[in-house]
Amino acid sequence: MKSLVMLIILCILLGAVRTSAQDEGLKIGYGDQREGELSASESEGVYRFQGAQGDSITITVNALEGSLDPLLILLDSARQQVLALDDNNGGGRDARLRFVLPADGIYVITVTMAPGSGVGRYRLGLNLNNPTPIPVGAISTPLIAPILPGVPASGRLDSASGIALYALKGTGNSAIRVELAADLGLEASLSLFADDLRTRLASGEGTVLTAILPGDGVFFVVVSRVKGEGSISLKADYTPLIDAPLPDLPVLIPGQSVAGVIDLDFARTFRFAGDQGSAVRFDLDFTEGLEVIAVLADASFHQIAVSAGSLARVLLPSTGTYYVMVMRRAGVADPQSGSFSLTLSGAPPEVPLQPIAFGQSLNGEINDSRYRVEYVIRAAAGEGIVIHLEAISGSQLDPLVLLLDSNGAILGRNDDRAPGLVNASLPYQFSESGRYVVVATRQGEATGKSSGGYRLQIERRSAPEPTPAPAATGSEAGTPAVTPGPNGPDLQAIAYGDSLSGTITDGNPLRYYVFQGASGDQVEIRLSQSSGYSLDPLLYLYLYQEGAQPTLLGGNDDLADGVEGEAGLSLTLPHTGSYLIVATRKGAAAGTTVGNFVLFLRKLN
Repeated sequence: MKSLVMLIILCILLGAVRTSAQDEGLKIGYGDQREGELSASESEGVYRFQGAQGDSITITVNALEGSLDPLLILLDSARQQVLALDDNNGGGRDARLRFVLPADGIYVITVTMAPGSGVGRYRLGLNLNNPTPIPVGAISTPLIAPILPGVPASGRLDSASGIALYALKGTGNSAIRVELAADLGLEASLSLFADDLRTRLASGEGTVLTAILPGDGVFFVVVSRVKGEGSISLKADYTPLIDAPLPDLPVLIPGQSVAGVIDLDFARTFRFAGDQGSAVRFDLDFTEGLEVIAVLADASFHQIAVSAGSLARVLLPSTGTYYVMVMRRAGVADPQSGSFSLTLSGAPPEVPLQPIAFGQSLNGEINDSRYRVEYVIRAAAGEGIVIHLEAISGSQLDPLVLLLDSNGAILGRNDDRAPGLVNASLPYQFSESGRYVVVATRQGEATGKSSGGYRLQIERRSAPEPTPAPAATGSEAGTPAVTPGPNGPDLQAIAYGDSLSGTITDGNPLRYYVFQGASGDQVEIRLSQSSGYSLDPLLYLYLYQEGAQPTLLGGNDDLADGVEGEAGLSLTLPHTGSYLIVATRKGAAAGTTVGNFVLFLRKLN
């Protein structure tokens, strides 16, 4: 009833709001506060601000005096569409709303009086909860690279990244000269920093920098954007050092967080040692109003990964020293400041996409925070299918379905199965056997406006040409054969009461098993080393939920202290659905132990 009353009130208020649409309103920005007063003659306050797609904002209105009960309304730039409104979520008579902006542009805030409200003064606040994320794809060139004597290096400075680092190993007490060339309209500064990126050793005069290196070691030539955007090219002449000492930098220890501050220092640098094939991730938390970029580089300062925030799962390409730089996005001279926390951790094995079988029907949801859900299917040459993606009852979704090959290339797409129908249907006949990806999304994808629940089904229209049945590949009688997949892991079925054998090798260090469980099932999973082998088992369990990414429920290396030959998990399943067991070894792909194992799955209740 309250929502119905508010809707009626809103319709009445909108009439008043639209009549004054020609008023542009007062300008307000993120972090600003404005005070105003509502009275019989001034019944509303109008404010405008510039926002970017993905901005998560909080707007507050606090009543300062009088009997004012403020009503807060967020509208589009034309003041024709109400995006959000609030009356009392700020506590007492105060108003507060949170909203994620759907697009770049101007937005309008209206402060008015709720029905029954008196008059009085108020304070309006506008805050950005998250820095506007930088699309990683917008960073078109590496942010860090080595620069060799006399060999030109290139890069680009723009709004996505206003900084570029060039690393060198130089001889102490020798001269260095750097010359910078930039596109017309791009103005950039040139600096020389020590290996910690905190000590500035020299600044360029215009496009030329000269200095004497204070000692043997690693140095950084830093090019920072002042205004404009475009490409850069620079050339450095210096005396190289073959064996530079390891930089004296803070060392990252897995599981331990390190803190840092970006203010006068535009960047902080850390190092750690890693093994080839190890999977790592870096969790980066930073204060509101600070926009940073995290860069991972190898021992020669070749860029491996970059992100506007945390670095997700990264496989280390070799054994040795690695460097992580946390840098201010806008460059050396930008006034942004704040603190951050960086944590290095290992990443569990990569989980395959949620499988879907022919004839199976799966439900999910598309919204602004998750506008794309991917599923994997396996198909044979000559097989024909129709993919149906439909909005469920009550959903406002305008479905769009895509079919991708194993390399991500689009094989087909459909938005409307027929004129006037929003549901999507995509027929396709496969010319090659393999693994394919079905994408459930919405019209417009990231920039789309529709949202809601969906139902995905794959209909099999024609069977492939018959081929001789292959010999069973199970490692013991009764074990289901694993269907080989040229791209991605093989999935093997397991059920309660099963005991399956397998082998972990350097060439195949991960084995995947799927079972069906019900909410409340108490299960026990054991992964045991077979007699005569050195395998140190490691076990992970994931939950597959419809319309969501797989969720890690737990992992175990040693069932008991000092026991390296057996891993185990005992837990109660939280949902009804598909569960994935990952059987591997300590260190996963980077591990060294190999051998046969036995996997047990039991239901205890």
